[in-house]
Amino acid sequence: MGKIFIADLHQVVVVYGVFGLAYLANMTLSLYQNIVNAKENFSLAKLKKGLIQFVVLVFGTLLLVISVDLLVNVTGFNQNELSEVISVAAILLTVGMAIVKYIKEAYITLQDILNK
Repeated sequence: MGKIFIADLHQVVVVYGVFGLAYLANMTLSLYQNIVNAKENFSLAKLKKGLIQFVVLVFGTLLLVISVDLLVNVTGFNQNELSEVISVAAILLTVGMAIVKYIKEAYITLQDILNK
């Protein structure tokens, strides 16, 4: 269980790196869009709320990945290839949904900026 958990944790860190980049891209482009194009004032409260949301998303999805990993081990799939496949799929599905959401939002915001 320990070796699989450490391997999964490494994969989670890599996936969270991608998630962080997608979230940061979306936040940066949205800041520019709102301040320059929409003529809104910079809001430290909105920025703080966004950063808190990021931390909550990372912590929540990490808990989901750990719970799926524990479930796989409890059901007797540990120490085999099926366990690894299920763990990787759980990581990608859990965090991957958030990555896709923020990349899509960042891309739409970038299009809006470029079309102004």
